[in-house]
Amino acid sequence: MVLLVSMSAWDAQTLHRYTGYTVAIGGVFNVLLGLHVKGMYDHSKTPPSGLRYLHRAVGYTVISSSTLQSALGVYNLSTLWRKGNLFKKLLHASLGLAATGLYVYGGYLALEGNHTRHRDLMFGASALSAGAALVWLLPWR
Repeated sequence: MVLLVSMSAWDAQTLHRYTGYTVAIGGVFNVLLGLHVKGMYDHSKTPPSGLRYLHRAVGYTVISSSTLQSALGVYNLSTLWRKGNLFKKLLHASLGLAATGLYVYGGYLALEGNHTRHRDLMFGASALSAGAALVWLLPWR
């Protein structure tokens, strides 16, 4: 939190943007890794432990980056809400916060062993995250 208080608006926007790239790329990569692990289990093969650890590590990175991105996004919204299209900002923020909530809850379900529900939530979180990015990138007037 101290980091957010001492940041300039430009730093927070830049860091929010780059953590967004991390979430997007890492999320897609992790979904693909998870599908590969699931496919191995479906064919009665045990995936190598390195593959499972890589899937976990990328998943923790995505969850952490998404959480940081949401905190920075809330900070950006609180400091820049008067500039530009407020509806666009609120829609982007809502989708991003919902995605972060699903990422965190989905990670918890994976730890609990509920892998089917975990997979479903991660697809949903990735879709919400992509939706938040599209809302921001598309031109609004």
